Amino acid sequence: MQISIGKLAATGVAAATAMAVALPATAAMTTLKVSSCLARNHDQVEAYFATFHEPLNKMSEQTGLKLNYIGGPEVTPRQKQAAAVKRGLIDIINCPSAYYQTLVPEARVAGVNNVGPAELRKNGGFELLQEGWKKGLNARILGWGHWEASTFFIYTKFEPKTDTVTGIDLTGRKMRSTGLYNAFLKKMKATPVNISPGDVYAALERGVVDGLAWPEGSIAKYGWERFLKYKITPNFFHSTTMTIINLKKYNSLTQVQRGGGPTVTYVPGPGRAMRSRFARRGRAGRAGPSRDGSCRTRGWLHVTRQPQRNPRPGHQDQDQDTVADQERKRRLRDLEQGRALGRDPHHDVEQ
Repeated sequence: MQISIGKLAATGVAAATAMAVALPATAAMTTLKVSSCLARNHDQVEAYFATFHEPLNKMSEQTGLKLNYIGGPEVTPRQKQAAAVKRGLIDIINCPSAYYQTLVPEARVAGVNNVGPAELRKNGGFELLQEGWKKGLNARILGWGHWEASTFFIYTKFEPKTDTVTGIDLTGRKMRSTGLYNAFLKKMKATPVNISPGDVYAALERGVVDGLAWPEGSIAKYGWERFLKYKITPNFFHSTTMTIINLKKYNSLTQVQRGGGPTVTYVPGPGRAMRSRFARRGRAGRAGPSRDGSCRTRGWLHVTRQPQRNPRPGHQDQDQDTVADQERKRRLRDLEQGRALGRDPHHDVEQ
């Protein structure tokens, strides 16, 4: 029997076509671009990676979804990341909502509200927030994991004066600030200075600012404790850092990729571990006067003198590395304890 090459080729094409129809198509991997408004080594960003980003990527074979971290504020300025999400240039950001409150007016209440994300889901408040993010940012909130774990304190280079109305008097003092607490500091007669976290060290060193309001954590890691001598408590407000996603991109994901599939559920939260660590630090400042007089109680106000590192040349970097190493070990230990305890309902990740 003679078979021409043309007939053989036609037969092969037909067979290949039949096999392609018979075999299930392999789904392409969906990759989402992720950025953070805070530096990669910030406590909140590290918690995001440990409890959301990395666990989700480990399940990429099951979900067909992968997260690609493209960088932080060194790549896309923090004030421009939300706009990039709105335009679809970045898919997901982990970012304080105070940085984009001009785009989403509802973002102004995220830090000052006294009801956490878990309760907001129950009473319908969370859906109202979703509408605000949809309208102003074309985005959806995935998680608000630091609301209870991280609150704000005031740190200063100087011993503050007291005030019978506001507690402390910051008249003539320049304080690093954001839109979240500009009005708060102005009420204490301070001059807010809006600068990025990466510029805070130089600003403290050169006297551009005399102090700052900042969430619990990362003070020693960034070396700011070399200049900041006092921590004022009680704490105020709550962290507004949320993980949000471009709405169009979210709607394009499958049910499993959104976390609502029958076999895939993600992800354990850092809330319990972070709260325990912050509580250990924060309560020490509210415990009242110490034996050496480093903490003075003035009614509801407590001014705690921060421990200072050796300022001698040649010793600063060594001292700071020691502090950073200690914080890193403690943070990793707390995160591991959080995983062992299982999912924390206070870490409000959307399912």
